[in-house]
Amino acid sequence: MVYFASDTWTRVSVDGVQVESPASTIYKKDESIELLVNAKKDMIITLQLGYYKGNIIKINDKDVVLNESLQNREDAQTINFIFE
Repeated sequence: MVYFASDTWTRVSVDGVQVESPASTIYKKDESIELLVNAKKDMIITLQLGYYKGNIIKINDKDVVLNESLQNREDAQTINFIFE
């Protein structure tokens, strides 16, 4: 789940294929998106954000903590989650 702190263009892909839901669009401040998948080994979920700073990402209701230099970026960010 992603909670948006500001208006942010977002795209989500699973194993390199863009998903239809959540849609690739600009999400407004205070909106959120959720992606439900049956995780399997080596699955890659790619989250592309047009603006990162302040957004909250959760997996299974747990906050994802990124490197501090990434947390404060005010530009685009691509984040890959690889399931083991």
